[in-house]
Order: sequence, then structure tokens, then C-alpha cells
Amino acid sequence: MATAEDAKDACYICGDCAEAAGGAWPEGHVATWHEGTCGMCHQPKMLTAFDDWTWPGTELDEEASFTREF
Repeated sequence: MATAEDAKDACYICGDCAEAAGGAWPEGHVATWHEGTCGMCHQPKMLTAFDDWTWPGTELDEEASFTREF
């Protein structure tokens, strides 16, 4: 099972993998998405950065929020 730490290591991830690893999209957040190969599932998909997601219940949530602007 994928974890938030796996998502961080992958850097750019698809929405399916982010959610499977426990990520949640911040309400009202807007981000740039691009086509590429997901760092977790290695499939061609639309990707965004690890720190665009929140990671509830993990210490990575605070780390990711440092680079996110609201």
C-alpha cells in the first residue's frame, strides 16, 4: 500500500495515487497540472506536485503546506 512518504519521494503524482496514499485536495486550491509519467504508478497521466496535496494525519502535511500559497 502506498504511503504519503512514497508520494513525497515520487515528487509528481497523479490524483489516483495521491488519494490512494492518503492525500486530499485542499478546498479552493488551484494548481498547475501537466502530462507525464506518474512517479508512483509509472503510468502516463495528468500530474501535480506532492506539495499541492494535503496529507491529513501525517507529519508531511505541515511540510507540504510550507510551499502552498492560499
